[in-house]
Amino acid sequence: APHYWPKEALRAMAVAARTYALYQRLSKSTIEYDVTGDVLSQVYGGKSAEKGQTTRAVKETEGLVLVYGDFVFPTFYHSTCGGVTESASVMGPYRLPPLAGSVQCAFCSESPFYRWTRRLSAGDLAWAMKQKGRGSVWPLSSVRVLDTTPTGRVAHVQIVGGERTVVLSGYEFRQLFGFDQIRSAACSIVADGADGYILQGRGWGHGVGMCQWGMAELATRGLSARELLAYYYPAAKLVRLGEIPVQPVPVEQLQGGS
Repeated sequence: APHYWPKEALRAMAVAARTYALYQRLSKSTIEYDVTGDVLSQVYGGKSAEKGQTTRAVKETEGLVLVYGDFVFPTFYHSTCGGVTESASVMGPYRLPPLAGSVQCAFCSESPFYRWTRRLSAGDLAWAMKQKGRGSVWPLSSVRVLDTTPTGRVAHVQIVGGERTVVLSGYEFRQLFGFDQIRSAACSIVADGADGYILQGRGWGHGVGMCQWGMAELATRGLSARELLAYYYPAAKLVRLGEIPVQPVPVEQLQGGS
């Protein structure tokens, strides 16, 4: 998070990042690392990238994590939701109450990623499909959204080639070019002439959990870190490590069991 953001926003971010990292550490037993330094995890830039304000937020919230039912859960977060967050069910069997629904967020409009446009040529798409091991779809006939999630994000995309048709999830479609190029599955796909497609999108990231630009704006309006976390993770509880069993939420609870 930008070090110049409001203090309460940085505190909320510290708690969310700590909880996410702890959940990863506790739930992974077969690999030799817990988190990564890219957009799929913590985007940690190393010691040289640390700033005084963010380090202070970490120290001031030391030991504080979010739990549900006394268990640590994966506190997903993203840059910009574009107006509404997404249910974690799009990412897997995450039906836990703090992640199950979507939250209205009219607070991230100042984000530089709130709205975006990208043009893809037919050649770009065919090349990306082949590079990612999806096979040849040349000559490309059409690309269209098959269905969307309740929040309007792309659920599946149909790509029709000369000899085959491929259906990708919204996540897989973003993977073709990278998450920094197709910033969100909250986008439309419209043909642009004979050899291209225009993507009109909103937000950056998967949209699940806390919208970082949204919580930064809410912090400027006076909300505390505790209130920010309660808004984006409904039904979660803020506790200090040592007060709860240090273990990840059981799979059956993640999936909505008792």
